[in-house]
Amino acid sequence: MTDTTTTAAHAPDNTPELTPTQKTEAAAAALGITMRAEFVPFSRSRHAKPDPETGKMWKSLNWSVTLERNGVAFLTTDYGQGAGHAPATNAPVRTHGGRNSILRDQALTIEIEQGRQAVQWHGGSNSFLPGKPLPAPSIADVIYGLVADASVIDYASFEVWAAEYGYDADSRRAEKIYRACMGTALQLRAAIGEAGIEAIRAASEDM
Repeated sequence: MTDTTTTAAHAPDNTPELTPTQKTEAAAAALGITMRAEFVPFSRSRHAKPDPETGKMWKSLNWSVTLERNGVAFLTTDYGQGAGHAPATNAPVRTHGGRNSILRDQALTIEIEQGRQAVQWHGGSNSFLPGKPLPAPSIADVIYGLVADASVIDYASFEVWAAEYGYDADSRRAEKIYRACMGTALQLRAAIGEAGIEAIRAASEDM
């Protein structure tokens, strides 16, 4: 008689593999990290001023995010999401007009300034009103970006870092970015240590 018994050791594992986002969230949770996010109107954000080099403004959703470990805040920083995260950018042409229409821009302005989805006012097809609040960025996206910035600490100098990332070593803007990234790196290292940073980096490597 054939033994068809399958032992637990050889049983197929039907547990679905975690996505990079889920892995990053799990790594953050294991370290006791949680996040609070507060919407910042575009007009009060750092992106409201034209870029000194390009003269353009980056339309975006902006947040002030605070990371906590075991209930104790250890890092507060700005976090911006490109206009592609705003519902108005991807809304149907029949309601918002073409990609560069005045109507779509009106809806986008409401969303980046008020943090609420622009909805058509039925009293006028060419008008929008602020609706439900937009979702905050995920802790996975935020901490992935911060850990990526924290890699600055692995470079011997500003000049070496600038060369690696394509910045002009004589640029004051590049030096400002470098110093901001270094500040993030030092705060993260003080809060979760090198091992914690590496755990987040490993979990989020495919994001």
